Amino acid sequence: MANLVNLQFLDMADNHFIGNILADIGRLQKLQKLDLSGNKFYGKIPLSLKNLTSLAYLYLGVNNLHGNIPSSLGKCPLVDLALGWNNLSGTIPKQVLTLSSLLNLYLHDNHLVGSIQLEIGNLINLEQLDVSRNMLSGKIPSTLGSCVKLRFLYIQSNNFSGTLPSSLSYLRAFKIVSSNTGALTGDPLSPYLFTICAEGMSALLTHAMANNQLLGISLCRSSPRLSHLSFADDSLLFAAATEDEAGVLRDVLQIYEQASGQKINFQKSTVCFSKNTDLVTQQVTSILGVGSMATYGKYLGLPYCVGHSKRSVLGFVKERVWHRLNGWKEKLLSVVGREVLIKSVAQALPTYIMSCF
Repeated sequence: MANLVNLQFLDMADNHFIGNILADIGRLQKLQKLDLSGNKFYGKIPLSLKNLTSLAYLYLGVNNLHGNIPSSLGKCPLVDLALGWNNLSGTIPKQVLTLSSLLNLYLHDNHLVGSIQLEIGNLINLEQLDVSRNMLSGKIPSTLGSCVKLRFLYIQSNNFSGTLPSSLSYLRAFKIVSSNTGALTGDPLSPYLFTICAEGMSALLTHAMANNQLLGISLCRSSPRLSHLSFADDSLLFAAATEDEAGVLRDVLQIYEQASGQKINFQKSTVCFSKNTDLVTQQVTSILGVGSMATYGKYLGLPYCVGHSKRSVLGFVKERVWHRLNGWKEKLLSVVGREVLIKSVAQALPTYIMSCF
C-alpha cells in the first residue's frame, strides 16, 4: 500500500480487518480521506499520520484502538476527526484544538481524562463537538463561545462541574446541548436549553406530518392541521387513533429522549380519545405505555373536553364558590367585610375560567 503514492481516498469501513494500523500509511502523502471505522483494529494511532499533509477526513471510530491521541494530528488540515467508540486514554491534545479548519470532532465513548482546554476557542468553524461518555472533568471553558458556528454539543456522562458558560447563549446556530451529567448547576442557559429541546421535538413532529405519518387535527375545514401544542413543560400531541400513528408518536418521543437527555414521565401522561374509537383504545394505550384519561378530566384547572352540556362541564365553578360562601357563615364579619370577601375571593374564582370560555 505504501507504493500507492497517488491514492487520495481510502475507505475500508465496516469490515472485519484486524491488527495494527501500519505506520507505512504515512507515506500516502496525497491522501485526503481515510476511513477505517467499524473494524477490529487495535494498538495505537500511528504517529506517521502527521505526514499526511492533505488529509481532511479521518475516521477511526468503532475499533479497539488504545493509547493517547497523537498531538501530531494537529499538523493535518482536518475537517472531520472521528475517534469515538475506542479505548483511547489521556487528555485531548491542545494541538488538535488549534485546527481552525475542523468542522466535526467526535471523541465520545473513550477513556479520556482531564479538562477541555481553553484552546478550543480556536475551532472557529466547529459545528459538532461530542466528548460524551468519557472521564473528563473541570469546567466548560468560556472560550467555547468563540466557536461561532457550533450547532451540537454533547458532553453527557462525564465529571464536569460548574455552569455552562453564558457565552453559548449568543451562538445563533446553536441547536442542541446534551449535558445530563448531573454536576452542572446554576446554569444560566436553562431557559434557552428548554426552548432548544422543545424546538427539537416540535421539528420531529412537524417532519412526521410532512411525511404523512401523523394526521393531527384541524379545528375547521380551512384551518391548518395541528400536531402539537406546548405550554411550559407540558405538551399536547394530536394524532389519529390508529396503531400506526401511535407507533410514530412513540418513536418521536424515544428519539427526543435520546437526543435531549430528558425523560418522558409516562406516569403523568394520559391519552384522551374522541368518540367512536372504542375498538382501538386498548391497542393505542399499550403502544404508548400510558393510561386513558377520564371523561371529565382537567388540565391547568380547566376541563379538556367541553361538550353540549355546559352545566355538567362547568358545574364545578358554582360548587367551588358555594363551598367558600358556606364557610363564611361562621365568620363574624360585618356587611362591609363580607363585601370585601366577595370581591376579592368569590369573584376571583370564576374569572380565570370565564376568560377562557
